[in-house]
Amino acid sequence: MVQTRSHTDDGEAGQSDQIAAQITEALQQMLPGLFNQMRDELIQTVDQRIDAALTARSTGSGSTGQSQTRGITFKDFMACQPPFFDGKKDPVACYRWYSAVEGAFRTYGCPDGSKVLFAVNLLRGAGKDWWDLTLKRYTEAQITALTWEEFRVMFDEEFAPRIEKERIVAEFLKLTQTTESVNEITAQFLEKLLFVQGYANDESLKMARYLGVLKPEIKGAVATGRCKTFGDMQEVARAQELILEERQQGKRKAEDQPAPTKKLKGARNDNRSGTPSCPKCGRYHRGECRPRELSCYKCVTPQNLESTKTFITERSGPHKHPLMLISHTYVCSSLAPERHIDTTQVLGQKSLVSCTNNIIHVEYVKACEIHKIIPAI
Repeated sequence: MVQTRSHTDDGEAGQSDQIAAQITEALQQMLPGLFNQMRDELIQTVDQRIDAALTARSTGSGSTGQSQTRGITFKDFMACQPPFFDGKKDPVACYRWYSAVEGAFRTYGCPDGSKVLFAVNLLRGAGKDWWDLTLKRYTEAQITALTWEEFRVMFDEEFAPRIEKERIVAEFLKLTQTTESVNEITAQFLEKLLFVQGYANDESLKMARYLGVLKPEIKGAVATGRCKTFGDMQEVARAQELILEERQQGKRKAEDQPAPTKKLKGARNDNRSGTPSCPKCGRYHRGECRPRELSCYKCVTPQNLESTKTFITERSGPHKHPLMLISHTYVCSSLAPERHIDTTQVLGQKSLVSCTNNIIHVEYVKACEIHKIIPAI
């Protein structure tokens, strides 16, 4: 009995092994195809979800897009490097900050509920002080429900008030190019244009105002350039500016070149007759050297005065040219010697005249320049 059961168990075990071998062989044949089928189905599912997410992001709706935007963190937002705001009351600075922050919102698909929370973390200085005071006036629920559009209205009232916008509009209407280049004045024009919607939304008005901003020498070329767009006007204005700069550089080069020197005809020659110079007075004459009739420059009274002569040779001037002084000393008969204590220098006549203690000194200079007075002996 026992032996019969043993033989039966051995037969069942052998049959089980045979079935297992057949199953293993069948699985080995089916697995490659099964894996390929699972892979294809997985890829198809992922592609469908990606397409749905892109569609939802572009339209701003869809459950898939909403589920993805909920995962945006402040770290993801800061990866776009939005600028900080220091609290300056300037409409232009506010506009540029809005533009940069909203660009970061669009990049990561920031949900509306997180926009204000992310933006207020960029406030610094006076901007942060303003937000801290704002938090005290509202409840937590009101701050949480605050939308980005509502935040912008509050922000503009504080940092871009109406009076500042009106100032920019007035500057826009008075804007005129003076020393600025075309690129610089165009940048100022576009910056102020942001707050003048009547001109910004009308191409013809914008072009007419830009023409009035330019310099007269540039305006003429732009007016006759048949410009159809604002961009055409900028190109023509810049081209005319380059032409004017080239002309100005050409004039400067011409002015920097030295003019050719010409020898003057009939130049004066003090010694055309060959008469030697007098060793006493330095002039060219013959015979005895006689003292001239001079007048005291204070008394203005003609005097025939006895003179003594002194010859002094020095080197003076920036180039150390030789300086010859022929000094004449005269006795003055004025009754008021205390009036003659100063020194008068007459370079146009190349002479030095001084009168001190009733003594008149006249020095005739034969040199290029005088830097000091040499007293007569």
